[in-house]
Amino acid sequence: MDAHLEWFTAKMQYKNVQFNNINAIGEQGILVFGQKESPMENIRFNNVQLWMRKGKETMGYGGNFDLRPATPKAMQIFEHDIPGIYAGHVNGLTIRDFQLSWGNDLPSFFTHGIECEHVTDLLIDNFVGTGNPNSPGSENVKMVN
Repeated sequence: MDAHLEWFTAKMQYKNVQFNNINAIGEQGILVFGQKESPMENIRFNNVQLWMRKGKETMGYGGNFDLRPATPKAMQIFEHDIPGIYAGHVNGLTIRDFQLSWGNDLPSFFTHGIECEHVTDLLIDNFVGTGNPNSPGSENVKMVN
């Protein structure tokens, strides 16, 4: 990515975004990733159903967040457990009517149902799900900072 595009994407702000009535099967979780310098604002998930399953590349490439091309190069791919929803650096997050199911053969790096780090003004209403049953210590909802 050229330097101009990298600077541009690092300075963008995402505000007032809604995801409504989604039924998905995925090999990764939902990722809402703001940065300390430019947090996301007013993000809403309404009536979302997610079934997590193992994919062809899960064991070779799983257990990582892939943020290409929208972040500085040093942060594009890094090791991180995979929750159903991960939200980081968000001001105003609503998760309403979220249903999460896990495939039987998922490895233990698939973890929490919902994980939030540096999230303010959080509302979780009617979450039906758990952490990954194959991951010891996983939590339904994990909040940090």
